[in-house]
Amino acid sequence: MKTKRVAKKLGIALLAVLIAAAVSAGAFFAFYKPTVTFDAADRTGSVTDGASGFLYGIAQDGVPSYNMTESIHLSSLSTKTTLGLQHPIGEMEDVAAQALSSGSCDYLVVYLQDMYSTWYYDEDHINELKQAGAYDWRAYLENTYFPLVAQTVNAIKDSDYHDKIVYCLFNECDNGVWFGEWVSDPSNENGGYNDFNDAGRQNFFEAWKQTYDYVRSLDPSAVIGGPGYYEYSSDKMRAFLEYTSQNNCVPDVLIYHELNYRSIYDWQFHTADLKALETEYGVAEDTPVIVTEYGMMEDNGNPNTMLKYITQIEYSKVYAQQAYWLFANNLCNTAADYNTPNSAWWVYRWYADLQGQTMRSEISDILHSDIGKAIAQRRAPRYRQFMGLGTISDAENEIELLVSGADYNGAVKVTNLENTALYGKDVYVEISAVTYQGISGKVFTPENVKAYTTACGDTLTIDMDFMNGDTAYRITVREAQSGDAEYENKDLYTRYEFENGTLLGAAYTYDSAYASTGDTNGLVGGMEQEGDGVEIRVQIPESGTYEFKFIYGKANDGVPDENGRQDPNDRVSATVNLSVGEETSQITLENTVKSEITNAYADFFALDAGEYTVRLTHHDGTYVLDSLLVRRLDNSADQEQDFGMAVLPDAGRTDAQNTYFLAVAPEDGYYDLVTEPNTLLDIDGAPAQSNDRGSAKVYLRRGLNYIGVHAAAAQLQFTVTAEIEPLNIVLSPQDAQLDGTAQVQTNTAAGLDYISGISGSSGFAQFTFTAPESGIYKMTVQYSANHEQGVHDYNVDLVEDYITVSLNGSETELYCRNTCSKDQFTTVTVNVELKAGTNTLLLYNDGSNAFNGTETYATDISGITINRTQAY
Repeated sequence: MKTKRVAKKLGIALLAVLIAAAVSAGAFFAFYKPTVTFDAADRTGSVTDGASGFLYGIAQDGVPSYNMTESIHLSSLSTKTTLGLQHPIGEMEDVAAQALSSGSCDYLVVYLQDMYSTWYYDEDHINELKQAGAYDWRAYLENTYFPLVAQTVNAIKDSDYHDKIVYCLFNECDNGVWFGEWVSDPSNENGGYNDFNDAGRQNFFEAWKQTYDYVRSLDPSAVIGGPGYYEYSSDKMRAFLEYTSQNNCVPDVLIYHELNYRSIYDWQFHTADLKALETEYGVAEDTPVIVTEYGMMEDNGNPNTMLKYITQIEYSKVYAQQAYWLFANNLCNTAADYNTPNSAWWVYRWYADLQGQTMRSEISDILHSDIGKAIAQRRAPRYRQFMGLGTISDAENEIELLVSGADYNGAVKVTNLENTALYGKDVYVEISAVTYQGISGKVFTPENVKAYTTACGDTLTIDMDFMNGDTAYRITVREAQSGDAEYENKDLYTRYEFENGTLLGAAYTYDSAYASTGDTNGLVGGMEQEGDGVEIRVQIPESGTYEFKFIYGKANDGVPDENGRQDPNDRVSATVNLSVGEETSQITLENTVKSEITNAYADFFALDAGEYTVRLTHHDGTYVLDSLLVRRLDNSADQEQDFGMAVLPDAGRTDAQNTYFLAVAPEDGYYDLVTEPNTLLDIDGAPAQSNDRGSAKVYLRRGLNYIGVHAAAAQLQFTVTAEIEPLNIVLSPQDAQLDGTAQVQTNTAAGLDYISGISGSSGFAQFTFTAPESGIYKMTVQYSANHEQGVHDYNVDLVEDYITVSLNGSETELYCRNTCSKDQFTTVTVNVELKAGTNTLLLYNDGSNAFNGTETYATDISGITINRTQAY
């Protein structure tokens, strides 16, 4: 009986403990609010733009556009050198001029091993030699690698950009292929593996010394970078610096990669550890660090994730470059097309716009940290969810905060404001957002979330009770002014995940290696036959016009060859049956090359309030679905969001006499602007002038346009006005005089005639036309291009075809971004100078930029319009 009573008492006590714990937990969660706190009194240095670097981000001159690279303050670039075979694009001599054009780029890194055509460099051959016992890394360096190194260095050392060049001697050498020991393993599909063990390290160190000295002998003023490890390892870096400091071969620039899930957690701790090692081994404190690859496949292109990287990189004050996983022509998943932003671009543009000093930040979010690992390692927790980068500019009297969203509510605080000019005043707080819309989804303007006026004391608290995990936020705080508009946008995007819907037929969910939304199995595939598809339920809160934006991917429909490669000619669109409630239609989803290289398709519906079933099923071609974004277009927060034209002040070009802006146009065409009366204008490199009312109708290309107003502190806005007849010259394929293999064909899928058959070997098209007056015009070329070369394992080695343009005898090369299908046509716009009267335009391909001796081609040209810069 006593035992039972004791047990009963223990049970009651345990129950009381559990109840108390539950009550405490409830209280904890009731008051728990993740917070990012910025300290206005603790400033960590000027903004560096160091995170705006890219590996193979520029494919060819102008692809992506000069405006694209200037707008995000490109700070460093890695690529190959002349005649490198790793990729069919990105030779340094082709892209250096663009990288350096705006003055923000500090380093041009040359991957010396990218002379090889295969990844990893000559691995199969080396492994065969190792298995046969015939591999000698010293002989391989001297007889195979050094001749390629000499070719590279000799091609660059006398260039006019030599002072920017960094020779990266080895790339990811710690994988053991070149210098590691071969370990036989029958269970391995290759019969064994390479081990970068102690012997492998020593081999690499000696090889480093040999190569370092060899490059110095070829180019005594060479800037050498390394070791180029695929990860940051304190142990490996310590051993490398110990050897190089003892053997007079310390690199001028320290290089490694951050391609791990924990990279966001550990970034600043890695850079701090490296600084300590530099001090320990006598390496100069100001030795530059370039992390030449950051971001996993699933990261790049997502604005939320990239903002986290930017935050860590900027606070560490190093240089870093986004990894090249997919295309070389889109700034590593930052550009939707040659000149149009995607969602990630907006984060890099916000970053480029930061002024003043960075403020130290602290994160309070223990539930979303690595607390378990922290306890095991007896250290403070680290974070990779809710975080932010903040700056304060005393000159501008402004605070700017970039904050990564999360799938929970939080708060942002700025403390120690008592010694700033904002203290004791009313401040205007404005919050904007950009949400992930696919890697190639065009995003012409961010969403305006809310704006309000509040008093600024010692601490300013900003509630973030509207966040989601695929969105990044920008918060600006400045002194309030009369006329500041307060608003709260209730029509932000709502995301519906297709993997959470009802699967139809043979449809299934799966995980993607690339950027997608959703926690697991984020894509729906298997929609290849009639009846295959998915349906979801969408809530419409009130009647109005709604935008539905489908995030999808569309791969080749063809059968891969024996090497797993697909024929580019098999890249076609998919036709999908779509129903929204009772409304049915067929939509066309353009090819994206790979299913996981997602794009966005937008449609618009007038809907009454209620719940709707959205169903998509197979009609023709395969496709995958990621998510659906829905928002109401009526009663948006401001007119700019409805009009779709963002106008951004540009501090980089603005000076005492001129005010510059970056206008993001949704389409090629004429737009009405309003600014200072009777003022000279610069429309993306072409002159114009406002009238006595301050207005002008000017031609803009789709995407980014730099617009200058020759007046200090000028204002600029765009208005919606009545259409006028365009003042342009139209050149159709039938207007051309053709020669050689050039011919006019019809693309039935696109419904267009086009000129084809122009290559480096034969063919040209010539147009003769009359211009009403001399001046700079905007020439818009509609084209299709779909060539591919190279043998890389995971990069899609698209070729950017080019047209040699001869206008009245003046020649230039116009590179055109690959359209990913012969059936998909797009446009590229450039400035051209015409004379009054007769002009002759000759289009051909001069064959001067061939990859590995292969044929070069002009694009398929479906039409040209030549437009006056200013209509009136």
